[in-house]
Amino acid sequence: MNLDSLHDKYIGHRLFVLGTGPSLHKVDLGLLLGEYTFGLNAFIERFNPPFIPSFYGVVEDLDRQSKETMLSLDKALADPLCTVFLGDEVSKGWKDIIWVPVDNKNDMRDEAHFWGSWCNWKHKAARDATVALDLGVQVGYWMGFNPIYLLGCELTEARRRGPQDVEKSREAAHVVAKMLGQRGVSVVNLSEGCTVDMPTQDWREVLLGA
Repeated sequence: MNLDSLHDKYIGHRLFVLGTGPSLHKVDLGLLLGEYTFGLNAFIERFNPPFIPSFYGVVEDLDRQSKETMLSLDKALADPLCTVFLGDEVSKGWKDIIWVPVDNKNDMRDEAHFWGSWCNWKHKAARDATVALDLGVQVGYWMGFNPIYLLGCELTEARRRGPQDVEKSREAAHVVAKMLGQRGVSVVNLSEGCTVDMPTQDWREVLLGA
């Protein structure tokens, strides 16, 4: 399986991108059974029993990841129903994973073939996005999902955790949501406590119809 084989495969379906923010613990994950879900980084290891998503991904180099993330990756790889995406160059060619050409600085490694063919990103903020946007939202868009919902993605901190990086992440979230919106794809943040300038909604309205 490769990225090309997944292009627009899930048109007509919605996707829930699951981060590792504290707001996710307020959501009953049982409500996501039967939904398409995309877990990121240490997501799987944060819950007991583990919740194995439909898709799972890590962008940054594996040798920089936490123990929780590596354990989550092991569990995702062990589940034949979970499709795994990795952005580490080392993983290119690994069996049972889909390599995503994003390096550890969030640059578009093969823009003409991959990123350029999707959205033709022109705004520099899109290159400073968090993993939820790097992988979850953009790969979800590539696979044809619409709408795309974010859960546990408050975007209140960034990888390097400095104030400037937080602002870059917020700007990136705004830009990505806006650009995909212009292409008819709805990106909505359901995470409680999200302060990003992007469409938001209460997760209860989406999952419970409340």
